[in-house]
Amino acid sequence: MDVLIVGAGAMGTWFGEAVDADVAFADVDPAAAAAAADAVGGEAVPLGGDATYDVVCIAVPPSHPARADAGHAPPGGP
Repeated sequence: MDVLIVGAGAMGTWFGEAVDADVAFADVDPAAAAAAADAVGGEAVPLGGDATYDVVCIAVPPSHPARADAGHAPPGGP
């Protein structure tokens, strides 16, 4: 399973450690995405990239609305 985690702070990194999947991190701060990816053995990807994922986890503070591109999620969904 491929998982994109949008938000590379404490919550996103925790989720990346907890989930049994291949993870990628996207963040408005590319250095934060790279650090989270390094911490959990994942990869850093740009926001709005072309890749799709089985699961997209939004891990940003509620005060920061996430603009997660629906193009990252597979079509159909549950």
